[in-house]
Amino acid sequence: MGRLIGVPYFLSPQAHDDEKVDAAKLRKAKKEALESTQVNPSLQIQRTTQSDNWQGKNLLELSPIKRIKAIINTGCEMSIINKLEKSAKEK
Repeated sequence: MGRLIGVPYFLSPQAHDDEKVDAAKLRKAKKEALESTQVNPSLQIQRTTQSDNWQGKNLLELSPIKRIKAIINTGCEMSIINKLEKSAKEK
């Protein structure tokens, strides 16, 4: 509106710079608002192996842990096991 009626400030380089700063602040605020509305609800519905459904039954039935003892003969086998272990821990 100020440009339309010829207010000097709105035609200045300072006004242009101020407008860019304001636009950047607005984009940042919108991004933060969007992230908070998308991330927080997903954390609220996060499930674990101990989560129950509405009937009180476990949501995720897992078989018991099986431990297998084995003798590793080569460094190659051990390196594969270490890689698999690291991959499992990262998940």
